Amino acid sequence: TYTIFVLSGLLLSVAASAEAKPIPKAFHGTWVGHVDKTLTAKQVASVCRRSYGEWGTWLVSINSKTIDFSYPAGGDGRATVSSYSKYSASNIQGVLKVKKDVEGETYIEEEKVGFAVTGNKLKYTYNNGSVATFTKCR
Repeated sequence: TYTIFVLSGLLLSVAASAEAKPIPKAFHGTWVGHVDKTLTAKQVASVCRRSYGEWGTWLVSINSKTIDFSYPAGGDGRATVSSYSKYSASNIQGVLKVKKDVEGETYIEEEKVGFAVTGNKLKYTYNNGSVATFTKCR
């Protein structure tokens, strides 16, 4: 079995404080990833085409205010950045307020996370140092 990357189990809905900045443009778009393995280009393309996760993948959509995600266990979520500790065009760290819906139950939690973009790769750091890598859909 595969553990699916749910942005640290997060259904993200960035509820930014009045002082929070928008999520930088380099992060905007739809990303596909998996916590336990590297996906092939063919798998990434298939998930991007269908707009839903396969093979234990996560599908993450980011815009200037929110991070929405879906994952194979049948859950969805939304996160919002409640505060930043690091902020640049390609690297952000901070606290996410995450709302996730799993099997009809809604959970809200906060977690320290980091995101870094290099080309078409998004590195997500969560759970005190765990890292998952996502590929941007074209």
